Amino acid sequence: MMENLLGANKKNELLEKALEVAGIGFWEMDLLTQKVTWSPIKRNIMGVAATFAPTLPKTIAFFKHGEHRQTFTQCFNLAVEKGQSWDGEFLIETALGQEVWIRSQGEVEFLHGRAVRVFGVSQNIDQQKRMLLENETASLGAQVARVGSWELDVDTQKITWSNMEKEIFGLPHSYEPTLDDVTRRFKAGEHRDKLVDCIQNAIDFGASWNHEFLIIKEDGQESWIRARGIAEQKAGKTIRILGACQDINERKLAQLRKDRLALAIKEAHIGIWEYFVPEDKLVWDDTTLAIYEEIPENFKGTRADWLSRVHPDDLQDKILILESGLGEKDQLELEYRIVTPTKKVKHVKCNAWCEFDNNGTLVKIYGLVSDYTQLKKTQLKNEKLALAVQESKIGIWEYDPKKDLLYWDENTRAVYGVDRNTFQPSFQDWEMRVHPEDLDRVRKNVASALAGEDEMSLEYRILTPEKEIRHVKHYGCIQYGLDKKPEKVFGIKTDITDLIHVKLELTRSQESFAGAFEYSSTGMALVDLEGQLLEVNKSILKSIGYSKKELLELNLAGVTHPEDLANDLHLAKQIRSGKRDSYQIEKRFYHKNGHLVYALSTVTGVNDVNGALSHYIVQLHDITERIEAEEKLERSNKIMTEQNDSLLNFAHIVSHNLRSHSTNMAMLLDFYQREKSDEERAKIIDMMTSASGGLNETVNYLNEIVQINTTTDAQMKSISVLRVAKKILDDLSALIQTTGAKIELKINKQHFVLGVPAYLDSILLNLVTNALKYASPKRKPKIIISTEVSGRSIFIRVEDNGLGIDLKQHGENIFGMFKTFHRHQDAKGIGLYITRNQVEAMQGKISVTSKVDKGSVFKVELERPTHSKKTKDAKNT
Repeated sequence: MMENLLGANKKNELLEKALEVAGIGFWEMDLLTQKVTWSPIKRNIMGVAATFAPTLPKTIAFFKHGEHRQTFTQCFNLAVEKGQSWDGEFLIETALGQEVWIRSQGEVEFLHGRAVRVFGVSQNIDQQKRMLLENETASLGAQVARVGSWELDVDTQKITWSNMEKEIFGLPHSYEPTLDDVTRRFKAGEHRDKLVDCIQNAIDFGASWNHEFLIIKEDGQESWIRARGIAEQKAGKTIRILGACQDINERKLAQLRKDRLALAIKEAHIGIWEYFVPEDKLVWDDTTLAIYEEIPENFKGTRADWLSRVHPDDLQDKILILESGLGEKDQLELEYRIVTPTKKVKHVKCNAWCEFDNNGTLVKIYGLVSDYTQLKKTQLKNEKLALAVQESKIGIWEYDPKKDLLYWDENTRAVYGVDRNTFQPSFQDWEMRVHPEDLDRVRKNVASALAGEDEMSLEYRILTPEKEIRHVKHYGCIQYGLDKKPEKVFGIKTDITDLIHVKLELTRSQESFAGAFEYSSTGMALVDLEGQLLEVNKSILKSIGYSKKELLELNLAGVTHPEDLANDLHLAKQIRSGKRDSYQIEKRFYHKNGHLVYALSTVTGVNDVNGALSHYIVQLHDITERIEAEEKLERSNKIMTEQNDSLLNFAHIVSHNLRSHSTNMAMLLDFYQREKSDEERAKIIDMMTSASGGLNETVNYLNEIVQINTTTDAQMKSISVLRVAKKILDDLSALIQTTGAKIELKINKQHFVLGVPAYLDSILLNLVTNALKYASPKRKPKIIISTEVSGRSIFIRVEDNGLGIDLKQHGENIFGMFKTFHRHQDAKGIGLYITRNQVEAMQGKISVTSKVDKGSVFKVELERPTHSKKTKDAKNT
């Protein structure tokens, strides 16, 4: 019994939360423990903090001393002693020092003939009460705000309303009421009939009334009022009826919500739980245990026990949020999932409220829990179904053969073009709307289906009220009664008019496309998503030389040049992924005879009625003649360009290299003439002999260039870098001796490059000559020529300590034609331009790093020859 009592107490605690919606404070007193509990709204009315701990003496002390406190005390004592409830209006003094009118109601609960609990509600009616007191002379004692007054002259039937009365009904102050119009504004049925009875009883018998009514306001909204009427009589005859009307809509709706919540807690499968924070004690009632499918003996009743049953995915996102928020809010609501001992996943809804001690410390959490798994599934299912029906515009119909009743939903009415809300169909209506040419076929199908001989499924035409022809798809199911006769027929109906029209248009389009496809001058093919040919036209067969049967067996990939296939497949994949709608590329195909056919290929994706990619249309425009003409022209241009470059390099070598040799010979001859020592003259003769050999080799190179007038590739040989460097130093021996330059060679004798000997000779000669020519006057020239290997390349470095170049100023133009960076009588601005031209002609690269007055480093990158070519050409160099 005590468990039942505690359960009832908890339910009442929860009922208090419903009263918050109505703005009504809830209170109770446990007579066994003398504990008094106030809801947050009750505390707000009394002007106390959440930490205030109420007692009976403290409660009574709030009532104004005198009549109000004495009356409340009497009401409370009568309730405890005799079980008498109360409902009264009292004046209290709040903790904030304000006098406030409240309406107090109380009930008492008995157990074994003994009062164990007193509980009730308090409502702040201060504003309404004071207005009532201020307006007692003008109205019939309205109890709360928004009270209107009215009167009816029985003899003249004239009715008068106050402005507040008009506002309650949503009418302007200029409105002039009549008895008939006023009666019409009460909701038809029970409420209007009750008003008429009240007025008649007041006229006939002088009876007063005080009832709640539903009215229809001017804007069409329903609203609750409390109407009172008093008959004024003279000589036993009613001459006038005076009345008041109070707007109680919000209070009434709040009361209805409260009643519904109380009923839900009582009747619904809702569990009650409470958690005592300091003790870590969790109490579940039988309903909560059933929701969690928990055996009482196995339930330990701790917070950890509860958390172990929460779905892991909801622990972080929801449960921790709940617990972190409980200290800040009085009430929280949360939906989450649990996992039962049998591993069943359920959706539950939890409402939680907090209770604090006098110090504001959270001591207890209590609340409700409900299993809404099935509701959740049903909601999702219904939402999907409703959305599907709405979006698909599928009509639902039902027919009762025994009662000859036919039902159409809104979508079905829309299909037939009739009013969606008011039209009431019949079986005859339906038959009348079937197209006359289809009626006989439809009747036979319905009769056959009702006889159980065939299914009710067919397409036919209907006529709308505007004589518009529509195509519908009709499907029905039959439900039989105990007598084996059709009891109910129901089904769906879909407007397929657009689909029929699309099919007709598609047929016409397909016929047109087939003609254009077959006789197009452009090669065309239909290809499925796997790359298989579905259809080809005559033009594509003519271009590639295959028969239709042969090409369909091979497919386009089988005759595509291998180097073009990967790109084609990559772009087709982008169409499949939706990144593009089409693409156009140039492709090569193998003709049946073996030669290449060049074509401009345009591929376009084609979608089905559902928007999904179904196949490709490929268009091939034969561009073989154009490509061959372009290649021929390109070859001619290449030969002409290389010949021009060759002539340019030839001219440079003639002007630069021969000048270097002649200058060197002239200097050696001058040395010879001025030298008296035979021994030194002999050395100069040796040097002149070496220089003469270098000159002869340069002339031979020039002869090779003159003889070879095709591509640079044909002149490429394996060249020893060390041999060329030594030759250059011999050719420049006189200039080196004159400048006093120090030359270092750091070249591996195994380092060979693939190039044109005359070009490499010219490149090193130009770089070393520049290093000597633009030496710093502050120091003796020092030149280092070195090589290094990286992958397939040889890097040749020519490093000097000369004047250097300002790369910030001249970096972009350093290899440009006619670009000079120092004042020198021999500076022409052509040397480095020719050098770069020669390096690039051998598919190489040249770069420079330099600092002013520090020197420069030129780096030339050239390809290493293959082993076989190196061995073969090394003999020639």
